[in-house]
Amino acid sequence: MGVAAFDGENADPLNGRQLAPGILARTPWGEIAWALAGQEGNDAFVILAYVCQLPETKTTVSWQGNCQTVAGSHLEFEYEGDLNDLGPVKDFWAAQMRAASEKELHATYAIEFFKGLELAGNTPEQVTERLCRQGVGAAHVQASASIAT
Repeated sequence: MGVAAFDGENADPLNGRQLAPGILARTPWGEIAWALAGQEGNDAFVILAYVCQLPETKTTVSWQGNCQTVAGSHLEFEYEGDLNDLGPVKDFWAAQMRAASEKELHATYAIEFFKGLELAGNTPEQVTERLCRQGVGAAHVQASASIAT
């Protein structure tokens, strides 16, 4: 299991703190995710931290990943299920990513809002913006809505 700490001494939420060339962390979650998984797992882990905080939601997670060790061993995995069951998978995968010479992770989070999401005003845009802002790389957010009956 990986362990990371955030002390905040060098944190800069306004401008971000450079972790690597072209990589800025603006949140504690970004710094912790980087410490645990490096760039390849960072976005998925940081977005996961944000998604876990969304109130009154049910999130289904889909992760597909693969990695190769320095010795040439290869691991592929796929997880699809409830957000609440992801913890042990995340811990295992973070350790594999730290030790791997090559790695890849594709993450999808399907979020269902129990009471719906207010579509008037800019609430949907705010959620989308916050999701995209969590990661350091590219993020694609796709949303769909249905009318409650």
